[in-house]
Amino acid sequence: LPWCPRSPDLSPIENLWSFMDAKLVNTRITSIDHLKQVLHKEWLSVSTEYVKNLINSLPKRVAACFRAKGGHFKY
Repeated sequence: LPWCPRSPDLSPIENLWSFMDAKLVNTRITSIDHLKQVLHKEWLSVSTEYVKNLINSLPKRVAACFRAKGGHFKY
């Protein structure tokens, strides 16, 4: 494809990080170790179904990227 293959719009992991960020936005992090513990706990709580849905959305993401001719699109 003629555009950057590392587009955040194409990467489902970006949505997962955003999902986790939303879950942690009101958490007061007190140290690096605390952050690691909270992230680990939240990571383990992400459902397999959510991850499957992100992966299954990839064809729609690629199609949207194609329609946008490699430009920004909402996903």
